[in-house]
Amino acid sequence: MFKQFSNRQLALALGVLALLYGLTWLTGRRPERSFAETLLEIDPAAIDRLLISSAQGQADMRKSGDSWQISLPDGSYAAAAAPQVSQALDRLKSLKALQLVSQKEEQWASYGVADSNGLRVEAYTGGRQQAVLVLGRQQYAAAGAGGTFVRIGNEPAVYLAEGMLLSSFSRNPQDWRDKTVLRGNSESWQSLSLAFPGDSAYQLVRSGVRWTFADGAAADSAAVQRYLSRLAEVRAAELASDPPGAPQPAYALTIGEADGNLIRIQAYPDSLHGHILTSSQQPGNLFSARGGLLDRLFPGRSTLRPQDRETQP
Repeated sequence: MFKQFSNRQLALALGVLALLYGLTWLTGRRPERSFAETLLEIDPAAIDRLLISSAQGQADMRKSGDSWQISLPDGSYAAAAAPQVSQALDRLKSLKALQLVSQKEEQWASYGVADSNGLRVEAYTGGRQQAVLVLGRQQYAAAGAGGTFVRIGNEPAVYLAEGMLLSSFSRNPQDWRDKTVLRGNSESWQSLSLAFPGDSAYQLVRSGVRWTFADGAAADSAAVQRYLSRLAEVRAAELASDPPGAPQPAYALTIGEADGNLIRIQAYPDSLHGHILTSSQQPGNLFSARGGLLDRLFPGRSTLRPQDRETQP
């Protein structure tokens, strides 16, 4: 009798506990965290300067109109890769903390957020600092999710922040440069003139929606369209730091647009890169032609002619 009564009491107690737990879950009354879940919030559109400092160097990028410029060692500016800058700022839009891991300055280095081994990110609007944080090591999880150790401003606390952030910020300063050799809308192009070594050259001209060679010879419309598609956006894998070894270009592409504007791409022989490219769309920049860019930009005339078909007897 006593044992049976005890079992009933136990069952009743467990039921009450389950009910209390359910009510707590439904009303959202969970244990409060000892740290703020949102570490940082910014408006990416309002940021006009992004300064990133690490052992790889410093990348100082400033917004000019709708584009971004990056400071060069000589004090001048070059075009920055706007998609990469936008991606980095979007990662800071709302930075969430997963865990508070330390509040001791002597542990900063072990998490990779010390001044000596961290990646420092500063965001500004009109000269006023909007955010500063130091990114450290990344922590991978077996389930695929992970985080990045972060320190905010001069605070001693180190957090494990949501997401793998280093892929958006840890770049060599050169990697923030815009490596676009050519970008355009082929619908507005009226002519393409190509020059090659040995004085060989040819020109394509538009007539309505058709392209032909300037000497009247027919062009393969499908091959020309493939070529135009390849020219819509051409990016180099790397920049060249030194001027080309040859004073004159070996290859040249001149694109005539409907408004009379000319886009010029030239390729200079070079012992290190094979060829170095220059572009009127990116004055002052030198691009390595490695990665097949020469064939992409300067196809031979024979590749654009209609292919001869054998006649059947």
